[in-house]
Amino acid sequence: MIRFLIASHGRLADGFKSTVEVIIGKDVADKIETVSAFIGESIEDAKGRLEAVVKAIPKEEQVIIFSDIMHGSVNQYLMPFVDDERVFLITGTSFPLVCDIIIQYCFYEDAKVAPEELAAAVERAKDEIIFVNQAMKKEQSEKNEDDFFE
Repeated sequence: MIRFLIASHGRLADGFKSTVEVIIGKDVADKIETVSAFIGESIEDAKGRLEAVVKAIPKEEQVIIFSDIMHGSVNQYLMPFVDDERVFLITGTSFPLVCDIIIQYCFYEDAKVAPEELAAAVERAKDEIIFVNQAMKKEQSEKNEDDFFE
């Protein structure tokens, strides 16, 4: 079985889980554990909660962890766990990335994480970051060129 953990500073992790529930469904959202760190807790408490969640994963299971920012403390506390071949840590998480990976794995009880699939999902998620103003201008410009040749 593959577990999912979203860990963030503040309530971002809970927000991602809530949005998964709205868009994909409660059954899927219920498979996600979250750690919303530093909400009225000390650095030591946040680190302890993150460590406890990861260490509680049964030895026969894998976990995909999504964190918010590479050089942030949440991700830094999780980085030592990547030496465990059952732990897969992705940072700089976006909602399209969370959806892509969770949908890929959540419906298959006997699935195993394929690192190359995670890397491909990260690349697809990069394409979802769009400066809409610029994209709209480009689209309009291309439409105008097409109109010229009609």
